[in-house]
Amino acid sequence: MGSTTILSLLLPLSLCFLFNQFSYVAGENPLIQKICHATPYYDLCISTLQSDKTSEKSDTEGLVAIVVKQAEATASSTYTYISKQMLTNGTMFGSAGELCESHYETTRLTLQESANDLGNDSFDSAGRKASEAREQAKTCGSDFARFSVTYPPDLAKRETLLKQLCDIASNIISSLLV
Repeated sequence: MGSTTILSLLLPLSLCFLFNQFSYVAGENPLIQKICHATPYYDLCISTLQSDKTSEKSDTEGLVAIVVKQAEATASSTYTYISKQMLTNGTMFGSAGELCESHYETTRLTLQESANDLGNDSFDSAGRKASEAREQAKTCGSDFARFSVTYPPDLAKRETLLKQLCDIASNIISSLLV
């Protein structure tokens, strides 16, 4: 074989090897793995962090900020969902829907405050607010039960997701306090 033939065979293999060395999935990041293993919802933690490109270069504070930001986005989209349902099914949701809508707005604001606290290295306050947000979201199902209104399955799924994201955030923040 000539040197040109060998080079034409080795070049693609070398490029493939080089590309594989630099392609890096956030879930393979040792810090992300370590942090997510210490949370109660490993798969959700990994998928949440993988969905944000900045996670690859983030430290623990940056990673928890990503989770809090995602929890806030979930609270905001749930608030919007409830608002739309109230417009179309207001009589069906009644007072339970109004209270639930209010709880999700408060939850969103509490998560914004948690994110601000993280930015100010006020981890204790950020953790308390993430826990408060979880409890606020949890009251929505109670409101529906109290008014004897069927809790919509889509809303229950959203509540579960938000509570899990808040649990992940609280857990990571706790690790910053040690």
